[in-house]
Amino acid sequence: MFTPSDPEQDEVNRIIFGELVLGKIKEDTRRRLLKIIESKGCDGVILGCTELPAILTQEHAKAAGKAFLDTVDIHTHAALDTALSS
Repeated sequence: MFTPSDPEQDEVNRIIFGELVLGKIKEDTRRRLLKIIESKGCDGVILGCTELPAILTQEHAKAAGKAFLDTVDIHTHAALDTALSS
């Protein structure tokens, strides 16, 4: 398991609150996030913030050869499965 360094976490936080929550999707920001992901040498990434899937899609995951786990999608499917099994 890998986590971003403290400066990388600060940068991701700045991106989320300074851009993504304001609806700003920038290609250079996407490249920076993908560079952080690539630097970790991991197979998958948990997109643990609801704004991250807006800039890092499953198409980007495939291109990077990674699995992106969208927590909103995971929770939505779990809630639906629970509702339908009741």
